[in-house]
Amino acid sequence: MIHSIVGASAEFRRKSKGGLYGDAVEELDFHTGRLLDALDEMGLSKNTLVIFLSDNGTWSNNRDRLGPRHKGEIAWGSSGPLREAKGSTYEGGPRVPCVMRWPGNMPANRVSDALFASLDFLPTFGKLAGFEPPRDRLIDGVDQTDLLRGRSERGARDHFYYFSKNEMHGVRQGKWKLLLPHRKVFYDYVKDRGTNEAELYQLESDIGETHNVARENPEVVARLSTLAQSFQWPEKLFETYSSFPKVSAGPEGKVSLSSP
Repeated sequence: MIHSIVGASAEFRRKSKGGLYGDAVEELDFHTGRLLDALDEMGLSKNTLVIFLSDNGTWSNNRDRLGPRHKGEIAWGSSGPLREAKGSTYEGGPRVPCVMRWPGNMPANRVSDALFASLDFLPTFGKLAGFEPPRDRLIDGVDQTDLLRGRSERGARDHFYYFSKNEMHGVRQGKWKLLLPHRKVFYDYVKDRGTNEAELYQLESDIGETHNVARENPEVVARLSTLAQSFQWPEKLFETYSSFPKVSAGPEGKVSLSSP
C-alpha cells in the first residue's frame, strides 16, 4: 500500500503531520490494529505468528517522480539516520524494521539487532512446521527459530550479501560492512552511488555510513573480500524482474489473465 501510488481514505485524510504519506501510514497502522484485535477476539493469537515488515527502505530517492504523481504532496517517508533509500545497497535500501508477535511462543517487549534477512523466513517456517528445506538446491536463508523464540541473542546468520539486481555490491559480517570496488549496476533512481573504490564501514559506530575506514583496516577488507569471493552462485541467474501475466477486468467484473 505505501508504495508508488499512495492514498488514504477520507477518514484519515489530512489527519497526520506527515502529509499524504503520513495519512496512509496512520490508516495502515489502524487496520493492522483491527487485525490484531480480531485475532485476540477469536482466540487465535497464541496460534498465529504475525510479522510486519517492509521489503525495502523508503522511496525518498524517487521524489522527483512521486511528487508530480501525487499533485505535489509528500508520497515518501524518511530513511532517518541511514544512507540512501530504496534500491540502494547502502543501509537505507535493505535495512528495515521488522515487528513480530506470537504470544506464548516469542518473548514480548524485546528488541534485537541481530542480523536477520527476509530470506530466513523460508527455512524458519519450515522448522516451525516440522519440515526440512530441500537439499537439491541452494537455500539463501538460515533457520532463525532460536532467535525468534528468545533462545539466542545473536541468531544463526553470520553474514549477509548485498546485491543490486544480479551484481554483488558487498558483504556484511558482524559490525563490519564492505562495499566492493567497481560497482556498475544501479537502479536508476538511486542518487548516491558512492565511490568506485572499496568502502568499509563499522556499522555499530557509524550506522549512517559516513566514514570509509578501508585504508585504516586492510585486514578487515581482505577478510571480507575473501568472504565475498566465497559466495556460492546458482548455476543459472534469473532475470531480476519476473514477467507477470496482464490482468484485465471484463463484463460483470470478471478477471482474466493473459501472457505478458
